[in-house]
Amino acid sequence: MPKTAFARSTAHNQKGVTLIEVMIVIIILAILGVTGISTYRLLYVRTDLENVAQEVGVDISSARLESVAARNGKTYGVRFFTDRYELYYEAPETIYLTKSLPSNVTFSDISLKDGSSELLFNKLTGFTDNPGSVTLELRDESYTIIITPQGLVNVERS
Repeated sequence: MPKTAFARSTAHNQKGVTLIEVMIVIIILAILGVTGISTYRLLYVRTDLENVAQEVGVDISSARLESVAARNGKTYGVRFFTDRYELYYEAPETIYLTKSLPSNVTFSDISLKDGSSELLFNKLTGFTDNPGSVTLELRDESYTIIITPQGLVNVERS
């Protein structure tokens, strides 16, 4: 039995996509989008925290260098709080710089030798009697700033 012209034309002209195919493509794109966004956010958190940790490390080194230079005959130090830190000099004690951490970053652990939150550098040598570490935290990421007895600073991802 020969096919009619109508049956032949409809069998060959079924071009396009079905609703199932469109839904599968949309689901795949959604999965890729969510994965990409979460990866980007994690990278952003790490970069933001690393920048803050590096800045704190530079400020600690700056206070050490001020003591080494014995600027104005003073000794310089850093005092840590949960949400900020202060750079100061002694005799008489004067705070010359206070920096607040971004709202989502905190000092989660301040572990200096004598248990205090103050780091003071000796004039001319830059050594400290209170070495230790401070840890910055943002969500599940953290960086530790290590201060050696010689006053040297190292920033590490922990």
